[in-house]
Amino acid sequence: SASPQDLETMLQLVWLYFTAPREDETAFQAFMAQGRAVLENLGSNPMTAFSDTFSVTMAQGHPRSRPLSLAVLNEIDLETGVDFYRERFADASDFTFVFVGAIDLDIMRPLAEQYLGSLPRVERTDTPVDLDMDPPDVRIEKTVRAGVEPQSQTIMAFTGPFDYTAQNRVGMRVMAQALELRLRETMREDLGGTYGVGVTGGYEQVPEERYTVTVAFGSDPLRAEELRGVVFEELRKLQVEGPTQEDVDKAVEGERRARETNMRLNPYWAAQLIGAKASGQDPRFLLDTTTIDAVSIESIQEDAQRYLNEDRVVIVTLLPAETIGRQ
Repeated sequence: SASPQDLETMLQLVWLYFTAPREDETAFQAFMAQGRAVLENLGSNPMTAFSDTFSVTMAQGHPRSRPLSLAVLNEIDLETGVDFYRERFADASDFTFVFVGAIDLDIMRPLAEQYLGSLPRVERTDTPVDLDMDPPDVRIEKTVRAGVEPQSQTIMAFTGPFDYTAQNRVGMRVMAQALELRLRETMREDLGGTYGVGVTGGYEQVPEERYTVTVAFGSDPLRAEELRGVVFEELRKLQVEGPTQEDVDKAVEGERRARETNMRLNPYWAAQLIGAKASGQDPRFLLDTTTIDAVSIESIQEDAQRYLNEDRVVIVTLLPAETIGRQ
């Protein structure tokens, strides 16, 4: 990023990133030393074992899901990394450059022609590669025992195929907000079992269209199993009874506020325009508010039935290494 006055400097740096990467041994060794220090500290953090277990389980043990460790870090080779970088940046012909913000096109155009138009190109076309890092299509539950603090963390991830339309993406997000409202009221306010619970609805289009709905909460270790049961009770209610109109209104309003905030942020526009380009969508969908208007009690109920499959979920729970009255 840069101020409008520094636009040319930014484009000069882009040009140098492509054409003149430096193989700096001193900087590389500093990076490695910093990485080792970070990993040594992370190794004693129970949350590291928790998140690593979740990531590996979600990727079904795929080699690319290996947790970062000192052994993995020490596999990094400067020369190999630089060679890979140069090969990837040897061709700018299939790069898409997106600029957002305070831009004067009369100033921007000649600078783009000078610095981007002169980048190396060999006219190759890259396509996404499916690495088969697919989440499990069955129910998996794992417990991680680490640390001594009397606290527990639980994450539950529901996954499956997804039809990547604008309406479905909005529906997914609002359904997740509606479920979070119910869980917050039940788990925190009624039962006093957790300080916070979060639900996120995510999706991707490449390499395959699929979704992930994640429920995460912390609790007393002795109540972790009870609260997992509450999550399932509430999602079943959402599937059978649907949300209340009050929860629909709150969830829709939350989506509207998030949209209004995001529309004022350059990073949001950049990410959305890049996503539209990658998926072949007309970026004008960003201006469409009818998708939010279409959300209803019935649509949220249907989305809960479609996406919250109890037979296709990964559940990972962190408990202390020693717990009185083990579950």
